[in-house]
Amino acid sequence: MNHSPVANANLPDLDLPTADIPTTVVAAHEVERLVTLTDTTPSSLLLDRAADPERSTWALNECLNGHENSLNPILVQGWASYPWARGRLEPGPRTVL
Repeated sequence: MNHSPVANANLPDLDLPTADIPTTVVAAHEVERLVTLTDTTPSSLLLDRAADPERSTWALNECLNGHENSLNPILVQGWASYPWARGRLEPGPRTVL
């Protein structure tokens, strides 16, 4: 469940302090999508979102929809390090029963 829309809604009854710079609460998977944008920069997307009174309260995922992304090279390299990523398991010792 994504709670960031509630955290970003600036609800008056929560009495949260106002930051001097634009801030938002996001999930890790949203940051992962943000850093792989290819059709805009993360800073442009975040500044446009912050400037819009309605969209600034949305989950970041909603603002990322419709944008193009590349694969995250760190995650690709990590996944490729597992034996099953190559479609086969490395031969190892076998136990005969």
